[in-house]
This record gives sequence, structure tokens and C-alpha cells, in this order.
Amino acid sequence: ALETAMDPEALARMVSTGTRSVPAYEAYLRGLAYQGDALASGDKYQLQSAEEAFQAAVAADPEFSLAHRQIASYWSTQATDTIILAGITELPREEILARYHAAIDNAIRFEENPVRQTGYQADKARMELKFLQALRLNTAYLAEMPLDHDAQFLQMSMLREVGHYEEATAAIERYFELGVYNSGVIDGAIT
Repeated sequence: ALETAMDPEALARMVSTGTRSVPAYEAYLRGLAYQGDALASGDKYQLQSAEEAFQAAVAADPEFSLAHRQIASYWSTQATDTIILAGITELPREEILARYHAAIDNAIRFEENPVRQTGYQADKARMELKFLQALRLNTAYLAEMPLDHDAQFLQMSMLREVGHYEEATAAIERYFELGVYNSGVIDGAIT
């Protein structure tokens, strides 16, 4: 914590995520590390550790929107049966969705950056099956944040969902041309 507080570059990175709390930022970074391990290994329980770290981040800073967003992402994953990392919890679907909505609503409410806020609104519209709205919001978000991995993936999915197959194919090609899959940008933050 002292290193982050004294290193001007680390402090600037921390503040750019939307928190001024060193413990919240460190918990958030732990969550990202667990999340990366889960994605690399397919270990569902690493994802659960990530969610616990993000919960610690919001406990330290209740207005830390990026941490709320990551909690929402966890619950979104748990609500999607076709994702390999789903199925950690035995909560009823209604409770999973309630937790998702609470987290995404907090992310939207506490986000000061209107571009990130638009990205969060796009994800919420997707979860509510409002695909055209999600596509419109996500397109606006991507105009400002073209290297956001999650948003690019959402764009491809939404184009497919609304039957714009040629545009979806073009989005997939753009995704690989831009190297988004390896950019380190998630939710507009460099990870």
C-alpha cells in the first residue's frame, strides 16, 4: 500500500480506475489476477476468489465503480449456462440476476466517466435482452474505447443476436486486426 501511495505512476493508475483507496485498488488488482487465472485455467473457483476480492474492493470504497462492474460480470457469468465458468453457485436464477442488477446499477451510479457509464448500460441492456439498445449503446462506447476486449466481444454477440451477420463477421475480423484479444483493456481500464 505504501509503494502505491508513494509511486506517482502507480498512484495515477489507481486514481484512473476511479478510487483513491489503496486497499480498494489492491483488492481490485487481486481480483483481476484471480480473474485472469480463471480464464487461463478454466478453474471456476479462481473466478469465485476474484468476486470475493472485488467485494473487498467495494467494502473499502463503496463507490468504486470498476469493482462493482467486475462483480456484475461475475454474476452475469453465473447467469449464463453456456459459459464454462458458470455454475459455481446454487442460488436460484432470480437471486443471481438480482445480484447482477444491484452490482451493475452501482457501477452505473458511481461511474463518473460517461464513456464507461455507457459501456455498463450496454451490458445491462444485453442482460435484459434489449439487444438493439445494447448494440446502440455499445457502438457508442466503442467509438471512444475501440480496444476494450469485453465491449468488442459484446459487439460481435449483439450483431449476431439482431441478425446482422455480415457486420458481425466484419467485427470479428476487426477484433483480430486490432489485437483486442491481447490488448489488456477491459471496461476501458488498462489491466
